[in-house]
Amino acid sequence: MLNILIANKNLENLQNLQNYISQYIPDIRVGYLASDGKDVLEALKIQHYDIVVMDTNLPKMDGFDVLQKLSSIKQVELKHSFIVLTKNENMIKNLNKHDLVYKAFKSGESLSMIIHTIQQIVDSRKEKDETTCIRNKIINELQTIGFNLSHKGTHYLAESVVLMATTEKNNENLSKHIYPIVSKIFNKDLNNIKCNITSATEAACKNITDDILLNYFKLSTHVKPTTKMIIYSILKKLNK
Repeated sequence: MLNILIANKNLENLQNLQNYISQYIPDIRVGYLASDGKDVLEALKIQHYDIVVMDTNLPKMDGFDVLQKLSSIKQVELKHSFIVLTKNENMIKNLNKHDLVYKAFKSGESLSMIIHTIQQIVDSRKEKDETTCIRNKIINELQTIGFNLSHKGTHYLAESVVLMATTEKNNENLSKHIYPIVSKIFNKDLNNIKCNITSATEAACKNITDDILLNYFKLSTHVKPTTKMIIYSILKKLNK
């Protein structure tokens, strides 16, 4: 369950949003209600909140200053966690470019739009968590087979299997449909990706045991698995 912090100087607005969240998003727990900017800053220093809904018009410290201060100390942890409301329409475009902001709205927008945006964040976090779980399982399988986890090619191969497991891109032409995406993810040349995957696979196959060949790949001891065999064998394991 995700934790949310709501910041608004208007008590009625705080309570209304809290009630809407409780009613429509069961996967969210309202962990804190703040009525001023300093309170928001201190709360986020003490505890992690997955989502922050904040009006910029706050006493003691406005929302813009809160974002500025948090950018220097919580930039990674709070990236794209804020839903920001502001009366200044001219600032909405800039706020939407801010690293901490998921979406900025004009103050007074309907609660349904804010609820919809919160649900989008919840759904994206769920998808991210599921992908992380799948990635960890894949890395464990590669380690079981005998891949060296310190080899770059192992991580490129793991990401290839993740793509095959989580998207419709399960075409057998890895060089055309999978490796180019891995190349963009790691910001590496396509040939670099392919060469490193080949290198990691060859290194693993040199030390692969007869037991792994027979029981994992269903191969005789004189046959070494190809990269494609390895990928599809892992996918079968994941689907069991």
